[in-house]
Amino acid sequence: MKNKERLIQETDSPVAATLAISFLEKSEDNIRRVARAKNRTYKSLTSASNDGLARRHLIPAIQNALMESIYEACATDTTTTDNRLREDGLKVALQTYMQAA
Repeated sequence: MKNKERLIQETDSPVAATLAISFLEKSEDNIRRVARAKNRTYKSLTSASNDGLARRHLIPAIQNALMESIYEACATDTTTTDNRLREDGLKVALQTYMQAA
């Protein structure tokens, strides 16, 4: 995604923005990969789900994208954020979630 880092840094919540943007990016990649394997041309979760691609094919792609985006959000640099306590709190919560998963 072009300008991903710039978009994230210009938000008030870089950890949450990293999680959201990374999930969108990674889920699109995973859905395209699943769609190609099934000889379809879906580019997003919405189009694949609305047009009837089986959940058993979608769920692994979503789970993979979610875990990768959580890892990426945990690694977000929060040293220059205005509300560092909130951002570090979210990172700690995500790290705890990853340890329990």
